[in-house]
Amino acid sequence: MFYMIGKTIDGYKIIKAIGSGTFGHTFKAIKGNKIFAIKILKPEAMSNEIKSGGFKRFEREVRSLQKVNSEYVVKYINSGIWLDSEIEHYFIVMEYIDGVDFNKYLKKHRTEFIKNENLMKKIFSEILNGLYDMYKQKIIHRDLKPANIFITHNN
Repeated sequence: MFYMIGKTIDGYKIIKAIGSGTFGHTFKAIKGNKIFAIKILKPEAMSNEIKSGGFKRFEREVRSLQKVNSEYVVKYINSGIWLDSEIEHYFIVMEYIDGVDFNKYLKKHRTEFIKNENLMKKIFSEILNGLYDMYKQKIIHRDLKPANIFITHNN
């Protein structure tokens, strides 16, 4: 994953690894003077996905991100295929959220979070607002988990 640092994909220069999952890696990238998040699918995951007909998952994620319009859901910017050493890398560019995933947040602030009913209500209310906005647009979040929920530094 770290071999991607410094590479440029469609004008987005990768500057930092910020996460990894089953199907891909997420990086912090810069284009011009703006910061973005770029999710790059693992080539081996994509070849397995294509063989099993699962490439539709990538397409579905792109379509969903393009369609959703909510202040509680990360914004889609761009997507495509990037060729590096004759290997195709599928990528999705999204707005960058300056914060931490909910899983890490809970590990660090669990006691404070449990004791602060107002903070709990605020965070869960915003999660539900995002899900409701997606529901209104007939989009189902297929991978909702604490690691996929971001808490900004100002909560």
